[in-house]
Amino acid sequence: MKNRLAIGVLVFFLLLSFGLSLAAAPLLPDRVASHWDENGIANGFQPKMAFLLTLPLISLGVALLLFFLPFMDPLKENLQNIRPFYNWFIAGVLLFMDYIHFLSILYNLGFKINLFAFMLPAFALLMIGIGFFLERVKTNWFIGIRTPWTMSSPTIWEKTHRLGATLFKWGGLIVLAGFFIPQYAVWFLMVPLLGVAFFLVLYSYLLFRNEQKTH
Repeated sequence: MKNRLAIGVLVFFLLLSFGLSLAAAPLLPDRVASHWDENGIANGFQPKMAFLLTLPLISLGVALLLFFLPFMDPLKENLQNIRPFYNWFIAGVLLFMDYIHFLSILYNLGFKINLFAFMLPAFALLMIGIGFFLERVKTNWFIGIRTPWTMSSPTIWEKTHRLGATLFKWGGLIVLAGFFIPQYAVWFLMVPLLGVAFFLVLYSYLLFRNEQKTH
């Protein structure tokens, strides 16, 4: 996706987020659920307007940050070379956030859904998309699996991201399976993500140790 098209897509998703808030505003009570426990039961509340503005404003901040990061990176060429894929990644993140915003509004309109369970398919697709993105990303200062050890060696970066791409894809499939066991939805959400992240940090360190021994 070229930058000009990407800007249009991102603006559309941002307008969609604010539009959902605008449409829901007259229908919601003055205080709404904004936080849920591991069983999808609301345990935190806030004023309606704060709730309706929080996620759209976060989405706006995330869109601006992610879109302009490659221009600030000293290794910007490594990101510019995959800019079309990177733009799709940003669009996927915003679409995911719009979906979460939509689910939380539905809950507050009286649809007592398990948010964690309904979040899982979208989160699974996001993880799989990240996996495909990691296959392509080269060394940079902002995006990817940036540990002290991947940043110290192009070889460690490449090996870690190659494995990370595979693990994120399989992790996404595990997350998706949680949709069919809603009582454990939060565990299917957190365990694959944290497990993959921890393993990749450890893996990059072990690669570094092995590389040091061979010198």
